[in-house]
Amino acid sequence: MGRSQRTFLQGVFLLTLAAFVTKVLSAVYRVPFQNIVGDIGFYIYQQVYPIYGIVLTLSMYGFPVIISKILTEQPKEDFKKRKEILTSAFFSMSLFGVVLFSVTYFGGPLIASIMGDPNLFLLLQVAAVSFLFFPIISVIRGYYQSVGFMVPTAISQVTEQFIRVALILILSFLFVQKGYSLYLVGGGAILGSVLGSVACIFVLIGFLMARKEKTRWIFSSLKLNCDVGIQVLIQGIAICVSSMTLILFQLVDAMSLYKMLVESGWSEWDGKVLKGIYDRGQPLVQVGTVVATSMSLALVPILTKENLRGSTQRVQSVGTLALKVSIVFGLGASVGLACLIQPINEMLFTDRQGSDVLAVFCLSVLFYSIVLTLSAVLQGLGYMYFPMFAVCVGVIGKFLANIALIPSLYTMGASLSTVGSLVIISMFLIWKVHKELQGFHLTKTFFGHLFISIGSMVLVLFVLQLIVGFFDSFTTSRFTSTLLSISGSILGGMTFLAVFIHIGGFDLDELKQIPFGDKLKVFRKVRNKNNKLGA
Repeated sequence: MGRSQRTFLQGVFLLTLAAFVTKVLSAVYRVPFQNIVGDIGFYIYQQVYPIYGIVLTLSMYGFPVIISKILTEQPKEDFKKRKEILTSAFFSMSLFGVVLFSVTYFGGPLIASIMGDPNLFLLLQVAAVSFLFFPIISVIRGYYQSVGFMVPTAISQVTEQFIRVALILILSFLFVQKGYSLYLVGGGAILGSVLGSVACIFVLIGFLMARKEKTRWIFSSLKLNCDVGIQVLIQGIAICVSSMTLILFQLVDAMSLYKMLVESGWSEWDGKVLKGIYDRGQPLVQVGTVVATSMSLALVPILTKENLRGSTQRVQSVGTLALKVSIVFGLGASVGLACLIQPINEMLFTDRQGSDVLAVFCLSVLFYSIVLTLSAVLQGLGYMYFPMFAVCVGVIGKFLANIALIPSLYTMGASLSTVGSLVIISMFLIWKVHKELQGFHLTKTFFGHLFISIGSMVLVLFVLQLIVGFFDSFTTSRFTSTLLSISGSILGGMTFLAVFIHIGGFDLDELKQIPFGDKLKVFRKVRNKNNKLGA
């Protein structure tokens, strides 16, 4: 195994682990949070969450990646040039952050009015403060990723989420106990997110100090390179846009869904409840795409290096494997969630309202996984702007589909518009990858293995629900839903992976490259043993 391959695997493993922890935290806290504040309180928080989500993407998936890419292209011995790049990047992003802060903070009342809920302006102003923090976070993460040291990125991600989740739950509980309005409760939750970003900065600066890399290195070069600053902004935004697809979709929903529900005849109260129920799908999609998200974050640097070396075969190999992993886990998660959505909905959110809407929404996991992976592949090949173009087309499609579908289908229309728009983006990206990388393809055998594996999982989940449902009259409904959700997730997931690997969905070489692939080889060994016995 070559050095670049080991670096890729180590990066994928570390970032996969960090992403898993952060995504689990980000999804899990919403369960007690929704239970504390109810569907309307959840609606209030989710209306403003896209603002924080944009900041999180800027500092995690966008600017650190492009800074790392630019630094990687420079000789490690050219310290003067590297310092100039870091300084230019910091000041350009700081200017961008101030602009975003000003627009969101001072335009808060107008944005809230467009959303159809003027009471949201205070939450928008609190969230706007986050835009002032992402430049320093992005520069330090980008610097460390450029030298192959992923620990600061991983630990800062986990710390930020842990502090954020703890503060959101604590402040929300205290505010509700004191009888504050749900809008103030939502403001407290957004404040917790802002303070999480502050904690992240302290962690990253701590790494600099501990490794005797003084914080003054950021400003050690007084020379600013405008070309570098512009490159960081333009290419960083391009990467960010493709990484924040679902966040932009959430922003479209925040701007249109509630307002259109009220215009369609629903009362303000019922409209907020419906939007809050619809937003239950967000944490489910987050967990389902954790593997694809981590893969896309780690793919760009290694694909860039291999592309610069002219190693087309290696790029095809890494890219194809990443796509296979995203499709396998994305499809398995989508179908599994759809099959278990009613008990999962009740287990997490106390009732089964909107389960049909959420089942459709969960199909987003598959197509979002494809979007993230192919965007990373194209960016690694140097096509920074096409993924952004595809996502922009999808966002426009989402907005137009909302206008067409919500008046008659309500939240189901919003779910369908999300899935349909992701399909459109996926088609654009697949077309572009096949055009630029002819050897990048998946076989009919692969899809046949997927079909057999999905069918096996669905059969197991169907039988399990029949068995558990037989005992439903002897237990509380939520207890039964919890039992069915947990057992179904474990049995369904194990069945899907076991069948897929056993029939040859991944070969042994591919399993060696997949995080935790060594643990999955047991299913291949069983298959090999059976083949020998049959001979």
